[in-house]
Amino acid sequence: MSDDKNINISVIPKFADTALENIIDEPSKNIGNTFADIWYLVLGGSINLMAEKRKMKYALELKKYKAKIEGEISKVPECNRSEPDIQLIGKALEESKYCADKEELRNMFSKLIAGSINKAKSKEVLPEYITILGNMTQRIAKSIIYLNNYLDIMRNQFPMADIYQKCTNIFSKMEFAEEEKPKLENMDDIYYSILRRNVCDINDTSLRYLLNHGIVEIEEKYSPMVNYSIIDDIELNRILEEEKIELCNIKVKYKYYYVTDYGKQFFNIIM
Repeated sequence: MSDDKNINISVIPKFADTALENIIDEPSKNIGNTFADIWYLVLGGSINLMAEKRKMKYALELKKYKAKIEGEISKVPECNRSEPDIQLIGKALEESKYCADKEELRNMFSKLIAGSINKAKSKEVLPEYITILGNMTQRIAKSIIYLNNYLDIMRNQFPMADIYQKCTNIFSKMEFAEEEKPKLENMDDIYYSILRRNVCDINDTSLRYLLNHGIVEIEEKYSPMVNYSIIDDIELNRILEEEKIELCNIKVKYKYYYVTDYGKQFFNIIM
């Protein structure tokens, strides 16, 4: 075999890689170009177009976000402004870049950033607020807006109801030995777990998130100041129909939840 036809084995992997990248010899370039042309005609054009539209939309949302932050900062009197904390603001911008296209969250982050350079509020801006905001969905953000708007009107007592079902109703679907059946009869007045939680204008997921972060808490007592009629019979019957349970086999416990002092401080920073 002549020297000009000798193949260096160490070059083969490189050749394979570069062939895929269309940057080696002319044959592999042609093959790569042909494939690229087919990809573009079948898929690439639409994908590139969608990507470009997405980029343009995101760039527009970022522009709105920047303008919102600048607008909030302009509301802080010059005499009250402090040097920006790069650690806090940097983290806030990093977290918020993933939700800059959600107006509610964008506005909350803007308030937080402006509050961090406001001497009157900066000591109340906790780094953990950034994490709480960053992990929120748009629906949770809307729930917070709802709570803040109705905080005084509802006297910070928001109605809710836990719906329990009888133990015997659950056990009736199971098979038990004869000697166990008398024990079950003694459980006729015992209710088991929460079949469904009904919350005024806030879904279970949002309530769970707010509870887990100490923003709201549940008061187990019935409140005479709360109008529980908004948890009406129509909604209750709909739940029973979905669960295929009769009214005689459930118990409704009315209670309320409220925004904690920690939650109020959080609202004061982001609203």
